[in-house]
Amino acid sequence: MKLADAYKETRQTTTAINETGKKGVRSSKRTDTLNGCMIQWLDKNTDDSWTFNSEISIDCARGGSFKIDVVGHKGGKMKALFLLKAIESSYNKNRHNYGNTVVGEASRIFDLKGRRDLDVFFIDWIPRELPIYNKDGKRLKDEKINAVNLQGAEDRWNTLLEKEKRNSSISFLKIDFDFDFKKNKVDNYHNDELIKDTILEKINGRTL
Repeated sequence: MKLADAYKETRQTTTAINETGKKGVRSSKRTDTLNGCMIQWLDKNTDDSWTFNSEISIDCARGGSFKIDVVGHKGGKMKALFLLKAIESSYNKNRHNYGNTVVGEASRIFDLKGRRDLDVFFIDWIPRELPIYNKDGKRLKDEKINAVNLQGAEDRWNTLLEKEKRNSSISFLKIDFDFDFKKNKVDNYHNDELIKDTILEKINGRTL
């Protein structure tokens, strides 16, 4: 399974829930599908020293705790976090809100000074074109997405983590592909292999 294929599975869950009269994009079942696909992919591409679980709470730098979509433990120690988003509609008008969310989540993780030895991956599934719906769920038109650029934030965080000798990293990753919403088909996997290599190079290089 390619990483981009997780979008198809998640979309199928959304559609099935929509058909019951509920809003699939707000359902925890949709989140469970995406998390499950990610864990399946990780299990296939890592050795037995790794275990992956979903919806795990970790300490938050602002106090209390918050849930991480997928947490990876190597030899019983938390070594990798995966925060996942699959965007299904109306991205452009919310693009900076999405960017603010992931940068804020990075702060919740690494503003806790004792947190170290950890690779954190923010993974967004965003097709090259997305539908725009009105409030009644009618499809109005399609938009070519204009993905927000978080390279500067990634560079800043990794420079800081290296300076503080945290043995940690942050990666803001966007999976780029075409998606046929009528056929529920993923095509033209532009950077799937590159993102796969980015993730596996980091986590497979982790020591106990």
